[in-house]
Amino acid sequence: MTADVFVQGSVSRKRRGVGADRHQTPGFCTRALLAHEQLSGSIWEPACGQGQIVEELLKAGYSDFFASDLLDGSWSDTGYDFLTHEMPGPIHTIVTNPPYSLAEPFVRRACEVAQRKVCLFMRLLFLESSRGVTLFSQTGLTRVYVLTQRVNFRDQKLGGMMAFAWFVWDKAVPWQGRVETRFINPGDYL
Repeated sequence: MTADVFVQGSVSRKRRGVGADRHQTPGFCTRALLAHEQLSGSIWEPACGQGQIVEELLKAGYSDFFASDLLDGSWSDTGYDFLTHEMPGPIHTIVTNPPYSLAEPFVRRACEVAQRKVCLFMRLLFLESSRGVTLFSQTGLTRVYVLTQRVNFRDQKLGGMMAFAWFVWDKAVPWQGRVETRFINPGDYL
């Protein structure tokens, strides 16, 4: 299977602290999302890091995507700033694990540019933030897939220190003041 992967960008500016906030998403976490969410159209992975999410998209048969990252040494080897650069073309879906320190700006930007769906892998703690309630109503958060086991990012396995979830904004579903919550056992996707 081959994919048309468009990788571009030219910025060298680095945000302070983002490097320490860089956690590579284990493949089983992305497989868990893909088992529950159908993605369509062009997909953008704007914080691709070493490409774990991109590799799982390829394995699942997705081939129309754009991968980018601000930091050097990423799978895409770009320096593309998701928060300030123009879109690489029409984007239907955004799937990423954003830097936690930039979660809110990533949510706002992703919801602004994605035409169909946004799927962000973030700490479950993000759900309880005081600013989150306003953000979720402004952006129309649709579903949250809570992982029933914690993730160890360093060893790419289960058993970490923090709880994570996939936050999904589905533009086909109008905001009704509530968020559907589902639970996923990530061990089913190892």
